Amino acid sequence: MEFSCQLRILELNGAPAVFNSRLADSNSQEFRDVVIIIRQAVIAALRRSPRTSNVVDYVVISVRDGSLLVNGVARFPLNSVIESATIREVLRDDAIANNGQIDNSLTIDPSGLVVTARTEACPAYRCQNGGDCTRTGSFPDYVYTCECPDGYTGTSCEETDEPGNGGIIATVTTAGALLLCSIVVMLCACVIKAGRSASQRRRRFAQQDMDHARQRYRYGVRNWTRPAIMPRTISAMDDGSMDDARAFYGAYDYSTNYRREDGFSGPYSPYMIPGPALMRRMDQEMMRDDFLY
Repeated sequence: MEFSCQLRILELNGAPAVFNSRLADSNSQEFRDVVIIIRQAVIAALRRSPRTSNVVDYVVISVRDGSLLVNGVARFPLNSVIESATIREVLRDDAIANNGQIDNSLTIDPSGLVVTARTEACPAYRCQNGGDCTRTGSFPDYVYTCECPDGYTGTSCEETDEPGNGGIIATVTTAGALLLCSIVVMLCACVIKAGRSASQRRRRFAQQDMDHARQRYRYGVRNWTRPAIMPRTISAMDDGSMDDARAFYGAYDYSTNYRREDGFSGPYSPYMIPGPALMRRMDQEMMRDDFLY
């Protein structure tokens, strides 16, 4: 009667069990040396218990990485009445009672023990905390894998999956990138808004210039042929009226302000003088030039 028996070995002869490529070769001397230590220790542990004392042999089939993950077959007489759970309990209890040691030369991980009969499926205890067990390979050299639920990890889902530094760094990096993008978007919005404001100011100033030009034309003083250039304060006969403008003939020095091209040759020239009301209105509309055109 045969049972597949998988062990996770942590120490051999008191030294940490470290996997190397030579242990994967069943023909290498290093593989044979390790097999001798494991075989003797497992048989001794099983024979110490009355429930498994009739064990015939333990044969190592393969050694894999995982500290040392050893697959072997435990052989019992054909007429034996024994179950896989019994073999596992004997080895597990012996290891727990001796700090993982099942013999002075061999230290194992009690939670890594898997024992199955030829016809048994993947055992439920192989994966802890609700993990799903999958078995591949052929008897007795099985390979067991566990699909762990959220929050657990490890070969048997025995460890709590806590966020590591990588997760924290990723979170901080993502937050920093989002913040940087937000700042860039805000700066672009400010630049666009400033450009629009400047454009609006330019249009407003241009409109004001046009309005100013219209005001100059509206309040401009003309003689009979062309615009006349007139000082805002002029000595002439004024009737004292508050009307907007009066036409007068008077002495006007046009030699510095106006070249006569209108056919008038005498010392008097027709001109317009804004009245006080019109002067005030022009002042209120910010027309403060010394001369009106």
